[in-house]
Amino acid sequence: MTQLQLGVVTDEIDQDLERACQVARELDMEVVEMNSIWGKPVDELEPAEVNQVREIVRRHELRIDVIGTLALKGLEFGKNPDLDHSEEFAEHLDTVRRAARIARALADVSLEPGVRIFSFRREPMEGLGNPSPILPDGGSISEATLEKIVYGLQRVCDVARDEGVRLLIENVRSCWGNTGLNTVRILDATNRPELKIIWDVANDWVSCGKHYREGYLATKPYTVCVHFKDAKLIDPAIGLTAWMPIGQGAVDVDNQVADLLRDGFSGPVLLETHWRGEGLSKEESSRHSFAGLKAAIDRARSLVR
Repeated sequence: MTQLQLGVVTDEIDQDLERACQVARELDMEVVEMNSIWGKPVDELEPAEVNQVREIVRRHELRIDVIGTLALKGLEFGKNPDLDHSEEFAEHLDTVRRAARIARALADVSLEPGVRIFSFRREPMEGLGNPSPILPDGGSISEATLEKIVYGLQRVCDVARDEGVRLLIENVRSCWGNTGLNTVRILDATNRPELKIIWDVANDWVSCGKHYREGYLATKPYTVCVHFKDAKLIDPAIGLTAWMPIGQGAVDVDNQVADLLRDGFSGPVLLETHWRGEGLSKEESSRHSFAGLKAAIDRARSLVR
């Protein structure tokens, strides 16, 4: 049976990378993903800080999955109708370029140099999209909007190609690629080898309120990493949801893990906690949620024997 590569998004434990990696090893994790460390986005690290990252990750015998960025997450076409003359889009391209160079610099302690991006901000969308109406398909994407998404992603893929890294789109509620199905529609239309998926089953659930399997099966050919957290519905009238510790929400984590095991998934499976327990620190909350993930894995193994 497949041995899952377990890991964590480090800032879900601590901004101090040393502490985050120490906890990861205590929990028998193998992989880390970094969004921000030491209070700054990873793509803004100085060369000396990049060297420090390498030393810490190597000393704790971990591997880096991807350099996380917020590239394209907040970029709205309504405010940027012409990407070729958009200063904001140019800044996002620069973010990807910086992250790509850091990913390559850390290739010796990485699974494969990669940069996490998103799929442009869905419009209209308030705040981070919670609350937001939960539609069965996550909401449609018009052909005109899809054309804009593809054009922008082609430009970003050109940067990745030139820098020698892969791009991982994470499905997320506030973006056009919110569900698995919408994300795959975008990747199919873009049709670039640089572009892969971080499949987030909980993000899919809060985007459409449906069982994970349709989205999982659609994304499977592209998926190289899986994020786990849990969520519950607070108010169906407005689509308000809340993050939960794994195993205490409505996401079918057990069967999703069982599918990964059956399919021989070999990529990293990462805790992205998000939930914060009352009176608990980020580290304590992450330890609690990871215990839920481990329990789900144990139950899932019994399902596939």
